[in-house]
Amino acid sequence: KKGKMAEPNEETKPQSGETVEDGGTTTTKKNDKKARVIVTPPCPPAVATGYLILRGVLQGLIGASMDEAAVSLMQPTYIKDKCPSGKFSVNMGKKLGSCELDLPETPEGCTALWNALDAAMKRIIASNLPTTCFSMPKGEAIQAYGTGILNGAIEKKTPDPLTLACIDGIVCCVPPTLPFASTGGIESIQLDLEQSSIVAGKKARKAEITLKFIVGELGGSSPEVAALTTNNVAAES
Repeated sequence: KKGKMAEPNEETKPQSGETVEDGGTTTTKKNDKKARVIVTPPCPPAVATGYLILRGVLQGLIGASMDEAAVSLMQPTYIKDKCPSGKFSVNMGKKLGSCELDLPETPEGCTALWNALDAAMKRIIASNLPTTCFSMPKGEAIQAYGTGILNGAIEKKTPDPLTLACIDGIVCCVPPTLPFASTGGIESIQLDLEQSSIVAGKKARKAEITLKFIVGELGGSSPEVAALTTNNVAAES
């Protein structure tokens, strides 16, 4: 006998074991049992704090404009590593980079930059600088601070309003999550040099810095997470 043809408006049901994607949420249906939803663990505040410090220190050290040096989305390596870590890259354009300081081409130059980053991060953590977090309409935030505040610079896919995190004189951007209330909320930031790299050269088609970092957490009680306000405290001060 010939098989029955599906009606034009008949809904096609997923077969047993079929994976169904809906709006970015992945569910798996198996043997007609309840769908399994895969939830990504939230970013720890320690990672967000380390990200802010490292991003701000790097751009300040090499003299890179936030709008010209596009920062990628932070990879949630803390999930696989099972420790507070993250990874992101900063695109500096071509050759030796569109920044005040030429990116190093030699291993000795790279080592010098890594050491300078490490020393600067230690100073920021020891200074225990306050972190200000506030909510702001996306259009107003981009007009006030530029598109460099966006992770990955993907304007259409960012929420509205935006949550911004600022360390005065260091950085202002959209954090992966709310960081600690001050830079002293973490003990240290260590660069994983095996997974960090500097790509640059006088004939290079791409100038880019990739940073993999691991955050050392404080022992004892957990630090206070920064409070989110609806007022732009950074702009008013």
